[in-house]
Amino acid sequence: MFIVERINSQQWQLLKDLRLAALTESPDWFAGDFEVESRRSQEEWLEVLNQDYWFALLEDEKAIGLMAISDREAGRGTDCWLFSCWVDPSYRRQGLLHLLMDRFDQECRSKGWQVQGLGVWPNNLVAIEAYERIGFEKSGEPKPSRIKPGQSYQLMRRTLPII
Repeated sequence: MFIVERINSQQWQLLKDLRLAALTESPDWFAGDFEVESRRSQEEWLEVLNQDYWFALLEDEKAIGLMAISDREAGRGTDCWLFSCWVDPSYRRQGLLHLLMDRFDQECRSKGWQVQGLGVWPNNLVAIEAYERIGFEKSGEPKPSRIKPGQSYQLMRRTLPII
């Protein structure tokens, strides 16, 4: 059975393992850097964990995916920001993005956030198409990335679906 659970501070190693797995498997699709993040201390991982809302996608107790939500930089015409969304390749194309997005929507409803945003590299067409299938729309032209100089990201937005 697949579930999405919030990662708590006692599970900082789970966050580290999932984040590094994502950066190893898909280094071109994330703004992070494996070498930098792999050197983080436990205290630094706890700080990362406490800055935003991090979730693990689990099959039974096996961690197979990751998602983070932030309201720290909710600008860009959004109330919150989805990032670090990743599913282990052997579990893709099984509808698990919908499961992650259901949890994303639950969190947004509980916090009163209506406009959701995310950034995706413009050449990551698979991700863009996946996000479009669940209701995200491109918003304007690609914008310069603050995290990866010389690279641009495509802003995508979605209004929280009505249930």
